[in-house]
Amino acid sequence: MFDAISVRYDFLNRFLSLGMDDYWRRCMVRYLPKGEDLKVLDIGAGTAHVAVTLAQGCSRITSIIGIDLSEEMMNIGRERIQQAGFSSKIILETADAQKLPFSEESFHAVTAGFALRNMPDLMAALIESYRVLFPGGKLIILELSRPESFLLAVFHTFYLKCVIPIFISIFSRDVKAYEYLATTGMAFPSGDRFMKIIHQVGFNNVMRRKLCLGAMTIYVAEK
Repeated sequence: MFDAISVRYDFLNRFLSLGMDDYWRRCMVRYLPKGEDLKVLDIGAGTAHVAVTLAQGCSRITSIIGIDLSEEMMNIGRERIQQAGFSSKIILETADAQKLPFSEESFHAVTAGFALRNMPDLMAALIESYRVLFPGGKLIILELSRPESFLLAVFHTFYLKCVIPIFISIFSRDVKAYEYLATTGMAFPSGDRFMKIIHQVGFNNVMRRKLCLGAMTIYVAEK
């Protein structure tokens, strides 16, 4: 599915987020751990938008490994990395976030932008993220969430279920794929519920930052 929508994925993200998606990714940078020579793992890296944003925003990063299962998404990501001049700092590899091919304590940060909602086994992906982090390492997740205000929640659901499919039908033939993305976004255990899941894995200092009136959230936790 992601191979099929790879060409228009970034354009539609920008369009449907009203141009705010870049700002949301830049907000992730400020939660990176302190220290020099940071090694970062970006899971569900896709078109490398998060990876490139992190590299642009933090000179303390030495290397970023991005993993994904969609080769077409990563092909676009490799072009973005080359154009941004980060070919020596960012590499993309085919790997499953639920079974990471890395040893314990390999990274200072694990990041994920709009990726965990697509994991069949969310807990497995979180456990693996915990395993590969150094002690003191950070988990930084950007995901769709549901506004707590009733009126905003109603509008948010209407936008996801009704408005987005209309625009998708205009710009893309892959309406079902984006209906899937909207469905996973609404089904994702956001807010306090997701923070409890992160804590159950073993993470400490779990916090969240609400964005876009609660329609987006950055979750941060420490190993």
